[in-house]
Amino acid sequence: GVQTCALPICEGFTVFKGHPSYSIAQNLKLGIAYATGRAGARTTRQGPLQAKDLKAVYTQHFPREGSATTPAHSTSAFQFKDHAPLAFRHLREHFGIDEQEYVVAICGEGSLRELGTPGKSGAVFYLTEDARFIIKTVSKKESKFLRRMLPNYYAHVLSCDQTLLPHFYGLVRITTALGRNISSS
Repeated sequence: GVQTCALPICEGFTVFKGHPSYSIAQNLKLGIAYATGRAGARTTRQGPLQAKDLKAVYTQHFPREGSATTPAHSTSAFQFKDHAPLAFRHLREHFGIDEQEYVVAICGEGSLRELGTPGKSGAVFYLTEDARFIIKTVSKKESKFLRRMLPNYYAHVLSCDQTLLPHFYGLVRITTALGRNISSS
């Protein structure tokens, strides 16, 4: 069922099969589960983050029938891009986010809830069932801005434990079979 809480942000519409955002929510879940597992497998490298890690982009195609590295799924084929996965993994660790809890909250059995958009940007917000994480769709311009400021954001956050800046835990992009691009942070 839909979890409720005292904060108005916890309201919203559960994204269920047949909901207009069902495919996007499922694609996010599949992609983030894949990406966090992939990033976890690559954290064995020793030493500090390098400049190339802040610009890294990993792309994975998710065919409907599945592949050697991706599961079969009920939505249309899509492409998933994960921006700076190692940098965002470090940021999640710095903010005290347990990787397993993060994956379960977003990608687990619970449904995402779609929240109404408060502004003119047209952004769509998705809230995890436990209300711990918000996923926001962003424009191409916002995505470019976040990627451009990531080196400074990363350095600031790691040097300032009490930052008042928003906590970004990832930046991904989904391109659907119809060519629609969805970027989320």
